[in-house]
Amino acid sequence: MKRNLVLASILVAALSVSTAAVAGAASYPPSLKTVKFDSTAFAIGNPVIPVYTPTVLKTKTTVIATTLKNPVRFLIGNLTPGDVVSSTAKGPDGKVVNLPKIIVNANGTLDSTAIGFKKAGKYVITYKLPNGTTRTVTITVK
Repeated sequence: MKRNLVLASILVAALSVSTAAVAGAASYPPSLKTVKFDSTAFAIGNPVIPVYTPTVLKTKTTVIATTLKNPVRFLIGNLTPGDVVSSTAKGPDGKVVNLPKIIVNANGTLDSTAIGFKKAGKYVITYKLPNGTTRTVTITVK
């Protein structure tokens, strides 16, 4: 009985955190937000499953390919800890959306939110770095 109460408490806490993330609570870390942008194209979130390796963005432009089942995530290094990075995503329908802002971690690395796709096509993600440069990723989803 006690174990069931503990599990129920954990579940309630997890649900309240998820609700706060969707509502855009300011204290919630940006890299853990789950935000639904367009139910027919893509969603941004923090998937627990599947486990995958992030793509390190070292150059100004990067081109990758993935499938509908595989979310992508990006790392950008050599940034100032605490800086805020803004980003946009353009879907195959041409619609551009602003993604949640990301705070550079204490190691000076941007660790983006995971991006899962619901529709095949070409996507373009652009990260606007605090130093004025951009990193652009073109993603072909099959």
